[in-house]
Amino acid sequence: MVAVVPVLLMAVLRHARTNVLRRLALTILAAVLPFLPFAIWDAPALSYALYGSYQNVMKKFVWTSTTWVQHTIGITGLLLSNRLPAWVEAVQIVVMLAVYAIAWWAIRHDRPPLPWMALSLLAFSMTTLWPVTYIYFDVFLLLICAALAGTPWLERARHPFGVWLGTLAAASLLVVATA
Repeated sequence: MVAVVPVLLMAVLRHARTNVLRRLALTILAAVLPFLPFAIWDAPALSYALYGSYQNVMKKFVWTSTTWVQHTIGITGLLLSNRLPAWVEAVQIVVMLAVYAIAWWAIRHDRPPLPWMALSLLAFSMTTLWPVTYIYFDVFLLLICAALAGTPWLERARHPFGVWLGTLAAASLLVVATA
C-alpha cells in the first residue's frame, strides 16, 4: 500500500499547500515510528525482515525452483519466462515513475486522486517480485471505493450515517449469502 502514498502527497500538495511539509513529516513518522524500536535494537535484522527475506525467498527459491511466478498475472512472470530476471526491478521503477508522472498531471488538472491511487497500486502489484492473485484484491477494493466516492448521490447525502447503514446492510447480506 506504500505505492499509493506519493499520489496522496500529490493531492495534498495540490489542494492543501499550506501545511505540506508538516503533512509529509507526519506521513513519514507514521511509516517509520512503529519500526523505530526495532531499528534501534537490531537494524540489520529489521532490514532483513522487511526486505531481505522476501528478496531471498523470491529470487533464490520461487524464481529458480518453481514455475509459480510464470503463471501469475503481471509483468514479472513475462520477464522471468523470457529469462530477464535482472529487468524486474528496473521495469517496476520505470512503470511506477510513469504512473506517478501521469497521476501528477491528472491531479494538477483537478482529477480525483483516488483512481490514481488505485492505478499506482495496480502498477506496483503487476510489477512486484511475485504478483499472486490475492494482491489484486486491494486494488479492486480501492477502485470500488474510488467509484463510490465519486458517485453524485453519495456526495449529496445529507446523513452519512444512513449511507453507512446501507453499506453495512449490503455487506451483511453478502456475508450471509456467501455463508
